[in-house]
Amino acid sequence: MNRRGHVGTVLMVFGALLLVMAALYSFYGFKTEIRLLDADFRGLSLQTRDIRYLFSNKITILVSESVKLSTNSVNFKEDFRKNLMELSKKERDSFKEIQNNVFAKLVNGQFTVEPSGEIWVLSVKDLFFSLNAENSVSSSEYKFNIESNFDKQKVISLNFKAQ
Repeated sequence: MNRRGHVGTVLMVFGALLLVMAALYSFYGFKTEIRLLDADFRGLSLQTRDIRYLFSNKITILVSESVKLSTNSVNFKEDFRKNLMELSKKERDSFKEIQNNVFAKLVNGQFTVEPSGEIWVLSVKDLFFSLNAENSVSSSEYKFNIESNFDKQKVISLNFKAQ
């Protein structure tokens, strides 16, 4: 009898088992990396949402305080601009750990304040903030514009418009 054909079949079976084991190992390693990246992205997403909310609250407070300081002035628009720039200067340092240009634009007067009937409209364009994941190369950058409507007593609305 000729048994040489069985040696090739046995080697083919072992080769197939080796390939299956290598594929399973690569699937396992890939799944672990995806979980880590997914956790980074989820963390960045939550941080972005929280910082957006923080900026929204802080800008609403700044606009509200500027309105209060400017209510009885002769030139409301100019006094409002000046007060907003001064108040923003104080807040600028408290956000140094977050790379952003929000308060820089306000401090430098790169915004418009225009009346629309009894309502005033504050517009700030081309704002951003960016975050980096702690243990990864992942990063997040949020670009937006702000439009705030207010009268001479209070802030009516603040809208973030993503770019």
